[in-house]
Amino acid sequence: VDTGTTEQEDASSLDDDTVAMDVDLPQGDEPEKDGDESPVLTAGGAAEDPVDIEALLASDPDIHHWRIEAFSTIKERQIRSPSYRYGNHDWNLMCFPAGMNSDDLALFVEVTSGSSLPKMAWIKAGFTITLLHPTRPSDHKSYDTFHDFSRASLDWGWKQFLPLKALKEKGFFTNDCLDVIFKVKVCSDAKRLGAEPTASSDALEEVEEAEQLDLVGLENQGATCYLNSLLQSLFHIGAFRKSVYDMPTEDDIAAGKESIPLALQRLFYHLQFSGRSCSTKELTHAFGWDIADLFTQHDVQELNRVLCENLEEKMKGTKVEGAIERLFRGKLLNFISCTKVPYKSNREEPFYDISLQVKGCKDLAASFEQYVEIEMMEGDNKYHAGEEYGLQEAKKGVLFSAFPPALVLQLRRFEYDPQRQMMVKINDKYIFPPEFDVAHYCSEEMREAGECTRYRLHSVLVHSGDVNGGHYYAFIRPTSDGQWYKFDDSRVKKVFPEQAIDDNFGGEETYSYEIMGRKVATVNKRYANAYMLVYLRESDVKAMLRPIGAEEIPGHLKERFDKERAEEERRRKEEQEAHLYMRVKTVVTEDLVAYSQEPHFDLLQFKKGMRSGRYLKTMTVADFKAEIAVSLSEELGRTFTPEKMRLWRWVKRENSTTRPYKPVTEEGELRSLASYHKSTVPLKFFIEESLCQAAPYFDPVVVSEGLLFVKRYDPVTSTLSYCAHTLLSMKRTLPELLPTLRQLAGFAADEEVLVFEELTREQVTPVALEGSLADLEMGTGDVLVLQPHVSSDGPYPFPLASSYYLHVVHRVEVQLKPRLPPALDDSDDDDYEADVVEELVTVELSKTMLYPDVVLAVAKRLAIDPVYLRLTKAHYSGRPFKNPLNSEAAAGETLDKLLTHGNSVTNMLYYEKLDIPLAEYESKTAVVVNWQSDKLKTQKTVQLLVNEGATYGDVVKELLEKVDLHLGIGVRLLLVQDHKILRQLDGAAPLVPLCIGQSFVAQEKRPEEEGEELVPVAFMYKDYVLRAYGSPFLAIVRPDETAAALLSRLRKRTEMPDEDFKKLSLAVVTYKEEILEPEEVVLEKIVSRSAYIALFNPNKVSTSQYVSSRPQKSLKIYN
Repeated sequence: VDTGTTEQEDASSLDDDTVAMDVDLPQGDEPEKDGDESPVLTAGGAAEDPVDIEALLASDPDIHHWRIEAFSTIKERQIRSPSYRYGNHDWNLMCFPAGMNSDDLALFVEVTSGSSLPKMAWIKAGFTITLLHPTRPSDHKSYDTFHDFSRASLDWGWKQFLPLKALKEKGFFTNDCLDVIFKVKVCSDAKRLGAEPTASSDALEEVEEAEQLDLVGLENQGATCYLNSLLQSLFHIGAFRKSVYDMPTEDDIAAGKESIPLALQRLFYHLQFSGRSCSTKELTHAFGWDIADLFTQHDVQELNRVLCENLEEKMKGTKVEGAIERLFRGKLLNFISCTKVPYKSNREEPFYDISLQVKGCKDLAASFEQYVEIEMMEGDNKYHAGEEYGLQEAKKGVLFSAFPPALVLQLRRFEYDPQRQMMVKINDKYIFPPEFDVAHYCSEEMREAGECTRYRLHSVLVHSGDVNGGHYYAFIRPTSDGQWYKFDDSRVKKVFPEQAIDDNFGGEETYSYEIMGRKVATVNKRYANAYMLVYLRESDVKAMLRPIGAEEIPGHLKERFDKERAEEERRRKEEQEAHLYMRVKTVVTEDLVAYSQEPHFDLLQFKKGMRSGRYLKTMTVADFKAEIAVSLSEELGRTFTPEKMRLWRWVKRENSTTRPYKPVTEEGELRSLASYHKSTVPLKFFIEESLCQAAPYFDPVVVSEGLLFVKRYDPVTSTLSYCAHTLLSMKRTLPELLPTLRQLAGFAADEEVLVFEELTREQVTPVALEGSLADLEMGTGDVLVLQPHVSSDGPYPFPLASSYYLHVVHRVEVQLKPRLPPALDDSDDDDYEADVVEELVTVELSKTMLYPDVVLAVAKRLAIDPVYLRLTKAHYSGRPFKNPLNSEAAAGETLDKLLTHGNSVTNMLYYEKLDIPLAEYESKTAVVVNWQSDKLKTQKTVQLLVNEGATYGDVVKELLEKVDLHLGIGVRLLLVQDHKILRQLDGAAPLVPLCIGQSFVAQEKRPEEEGEELVPVAFMYKDYVLRAYGSPFLAIVRPDETAAALLSRLRKRTEMPDEDFKKLSLAVVTYKEEILEPEEVVLEKIVSRSAYIALFNPNKVSTSQYVSSRPQKSLKIYN
């Protein structure tokens, strides 16, 4: 058996890059040797017996043989073997004799009856394919694997089974025949952990039953599986759903506003009553998410926090205020208890979810034990028990003083690996039970209160994949009967409890099955494992999961959503009948006149929203004319009669113009609409109206005639207008037709005119006077432009129609936006647009203008001296580039280049009015300093200009001229790296450019008194690793000052609201953080010069680092 790898894939999907497993398989029983037959020598010289296929088949009745005869004469791309029965289905081999885009034999196993499978069913099967060598069993070529066969994946195998040239070189042919054997083993009896239900008869019935469920899925918009999983979990908590229904949204409905509560109510209503998969588009739109948000996968626990905080805020002041808190809020009791003196400190804090350690813990109980583990404070780490007792040995720990009805547990599957310096996923086995008792982790008061402490598992949110990407799905028990369901985006099915619980412990899984007489076992890691668990308190299960009937839903919601469902059903029915109808667009003279009011090319552009109708494909053109005549009469307020209407079909020419080209004859009007149109785009007609008062209203159009269209250009006003259309003989010359054309264009009979032909956007050429129109290759649909004859050097900006057309081609309406000061201008800030003062103005420019001319034109439009004007290019997203345009470098660039970035084009420029001339500004170095006074709330960003070769002292001098200082107070200039103070800068040192993540902070320099120390302070939170945010600062710490006293002073300095500041704890950070108790002395904990104080926020939610190691947009709900 060859155990090398080869390319294994679905024959219908050649992009699959799954690799075959390397598994040693037996050759099968050797046939008995015939003593009279000479042995065959292998390449290595060993003697082997020829292959006895009959004996091989007799050794295992499940092995089937396929002989491919006359191999070299096969012309078909693929051939199939006879079908054989395995389990409840027929199977066959599929061969590609000439290979599949390579010079290799391709072999696949195919489930013959797979197309009859229910759409949600699959068959787990292991199989082996062996290409037999006629004389040397050791040269047999064999591969095996297993696969989930389904309607979407009917075959599986190897497209590079063996190079075609090796078939001949190694002697696999016997009289131009190949012998192949194969065996399939349906894994209904496979002894493996986490086996999915197979497509046995029982399993198929279960899948068919799942399709009839009232439970429905949610559509994935790109990477929103995490959102879908969380929404399903929350929806199936009846108490949460009822709270959402009861949120007041009448005002939103009346105002036509799409709010988050209304969008969530609609989504829940459709999940409950629609019977089909629902879209989350309206909800994500209400979130304020764009396409980038939809294709960025975030952490489901982070979304849970953000969404619940958003809903909790919107519930304030309504009858459901506090609903989120009542469902999910518990309380933690942090305590320190001295072991030798009667001193104890307790601090209670709320929680909405619990983050539990997975690494090093075998199960849920072990994680809780670690969570409440007692820490002994002794030796150098003794606890300061106040003035009376001083430093004492103590026990420090945490207990739960209250558990919520719905207990949300996050399993910390993603952690930072300091050795690899990256986030990694922990796939270790971690057991969680279907029922769990939390009594052991409760405070004494809670146990004495006799509250129920038993919890029942409600939902398991699973992450499948690794740190670089993956997929979320959920297992949920929607009712109290114990039945589990799997919610995987739009797919919903019943599952066994083992699939919902045991299969998501992580660790390893073992596959074992028998192939060709030998048991084969493979062990694989489980990359799909539980990431978030939701337990419900047993005493509250019935109340939490009770059904929410239609009568409990507010009437205004039910009425609105039922109407929307009816409209959706109407549209759905219309889509189902769409194959019977076609869209037809019609154009009349009024449309051409209206289109020409703006300087457009061509006669018309067929844009969305233009006049169109839906008509039966079998309708005749005559009946269509009668129907459209009625609708046009009502629309335009004048009479249209079918007899006075002749239809001309439009065509898109090779030069991208769209023109009428052929009339519909009287005989043609008896044909159906569909006979004139075979594509999916709408059929288009131009309606020519007859001016005759009596029949016949139209003469037949002969081959030598053409329908021409006439426009008029006025060089005095630089305007272009549509005039008329007329049927002319193409045999006549332009001089012969000029009287008619003058009349149509509104010129006097003797007025001298110039005639141009509009060919394309940039090709408007004079029409020659010699030769007929046919000689000039003119015909139906061509456009002639007439203008009065004027001098080319006259006072006209565009004296000729051709020059005006070029102007229109290159002109562009440019939006001018004021740019924020560079210090505040952060292109990565999601709220940048909200920070820009909306003073949007526009100016019409030409793409061919050079930068200096653009500056002059923009300055004129803004009434700014061009010497003080600086421009910045804009990204396609609308945000400005980091660096403004340099006047010298951009001098030779055209406006077209200024508006182009890679393959993207924008129509926006940012501008700034400088305090000094731009030339002087560009000769200096710009420095941005964040200035902090004694109150952080009043800090401001200051932009400074210093000469080249300046020192940090020069920066301070420039700063002193722009800020107000208290008398006698100096300034400290600090270097900040990633929101933490790196060092104080020496005024004599030369100014050097900042690195990424660095900035300057300056603050007032107040002298320290004896014993006081100046310590850096940073705002921090922990996302498996410590992260800083906000503006750091230096603070004076007094001798013997406790954490509580310092916090009080810092509260006054930061001027943060009490509600926000209460969430902060004081910590000292060296290599790791140590949160200080209120009575602890701060300076005693600062034992290193590198130590700093952290205002620690345990509730801050950060950009998810769990699912991807690449930079991501932070998860935000904007509305």
